[in-house]
Amino acid sequence: MRLGSRRTTATIFIALLVCLMPFVGIAMTSWYSRWQASRLLASISQLHPGTTTEGQTRESLKPFSKYETRYEQPGQDTPIQVADYDIYNCPEWIGKLSAHLPDSWNMHLPFLPWTLFAASVRYRDGLLAELDIREIQQAHPGDSYPYAALVHILSTHFEKEHGRLPDNFTGYSAFTVHSWEFDVNNKPVGSPRFGREYITLDERASPEQRSQSLNFQLHCLTSIHPCNEVRKIRPPVSSSE
Repeated sequence: MRLGSRRTTATIFIALLVCLMPFVGIAMTSWYSRWQASRLLASISQLHPGTTTEGQTRESLKPFSKYETRYEQPGQDTPIQVADYDIYNCPEWIGKLSAHLPDSWNMHLPFLPWTLFAASVRYRDGLLAELDIREIQQAHPGDSYPYAALVHILSTHFEKEHGRLPDNFTGYSAFTVHSWEFDVNNKPVGSPRFGREYITLDERASPEQRSQSLNFQLHCLTSIHPCNEVRKIRPPVSSSE
């Protein structure tokens, strides 16, 4: 009986370990991703489109080469060199597994909300021309209504060729988009279905505006509780500027 009891206990213990391993793996990946995202954000914060050279940018971002994807975009005269850096808070195997599961299963697959911290750099004429930084959180893989904060840093040197400038842009622009569900009386119910904040700036923005624009809250990469408000991803920039 004692031998059988020990075997049963050992079997239960091993089964528990096997069950817990995916959760431990997700937790370890999320904390490592948060650390890497903080390093990437610190490096990105030192770059200035229109001033920082392509060589300086590539050297600064070399430690993040495993997250890098390079490609070209059509330009007016020559192709534009682009590099994307994507850091996810969940292991790669979850993404591969989710592609073969129904949506109802994907909603419960990870115990952390899916979160991405990413940066994109574009080069022109040997200079860093544009920077895109974003943090996006999905309730589950394939969620069509993610919460996101997106910052687009430009240079006045290249802005004339840019087709995505906000109306009446003078160096800084910020706006937030929300989508709500409404009751029969046309009053919003609960939290927004999604929220996205878009910030665009160039050299004319104040140091405070630039600093606050890059104040991403990377705890969303490791938090069990969803960042279901834009201000939880990136606090609003002071309107006094």
